[in-house]
Amino acid sequence: SHICALCHIDHRKIAIMVSIVDRALPKTPSKRWAEIFFLLYCPVWIAIFVAVVVTQVYEQFQELEYFLLCAGIAIPCVLYPLLFPCEADRNTPLLERYW
Repeated sequence: SHICALCHIDHRKIAIMVSIVDRALPKTPSKRWAEIFFLLYCPVWIAIFVAVVVTQVYEQFQELEYFLLCAGIAIPCVLYPLLFPCEADRNTPLLERYW
């Protein structure tokens, strides 16, 4: 059996899911790295907006607070690739990178 007795995980299903995700991602290393970053970062900004809506803190926001919230959420998408480029982009000029 391919099911782990201790954790009840069907490893065949995991292998199929990994295969599907692998085929869905770009083959170009730079593009692939960017897509993985965005896939991993999406739950972060979604959770932030959920917290803002659930707590209704947005009712106290003025233009500055909205700007700071959105800028704070967007900054990682700009700074992270500049500070931590993928291996494929390390020697590529900034304007020629996929990002």
